[in-house]
Amino acid sequence: MTEQEKNITIVKGMFDAFRRGDLKAIISSVADKVDWRCPVTNDWSGPVTWGKPRHNRQEIESFFKELLRDITPVEMKPIRFTAQDDRVIVEGADHSKATATGIEYLVNWVMVVTLWNGKVTLMHDYFDTAEIVRALEGRVSKAA
Repeated sequence: MTEQEKNITIVKGMFDAFRRGDLKAIISSVADKVDWRCPVTNDWSGPVTWGKPRHNRQEIESFFKELLRDITPVEMKPIRFTAQDDRVIVEGADHSKATATGIEYLVNWVMVVTLWNGKVTLMHDYFDTAEIVRALEGRVSKAA
């Protein structure tokens, strides 16, 4: 198995762990020092409170607790995995609902993951937060 194939297997394993609700497995896949951004943004003032950068396993654990407090996943669907050198690019879609309002949303995303010695050192998740903000604020999507 090539290094790229190993890296894809690790990242796929993290998605499988998320589906199972196994946050310990996800966190164990992360290096002691990490650059974790979900979403990649410079503005954390709105309702997407979990979006601030995280830098270690303890902060990643807090990220998931904050995320899952506000969002109930319906389906996290990675569609395509592409690897080059130490980087894995994942294209996918997320169907979730805001826990407080019950409003569902669909967001397409691209995730960039860098690994070193089998551990995630960078995870940047790129997506438009507009639908999530609408759901969290109790506003129906314009697309609905």
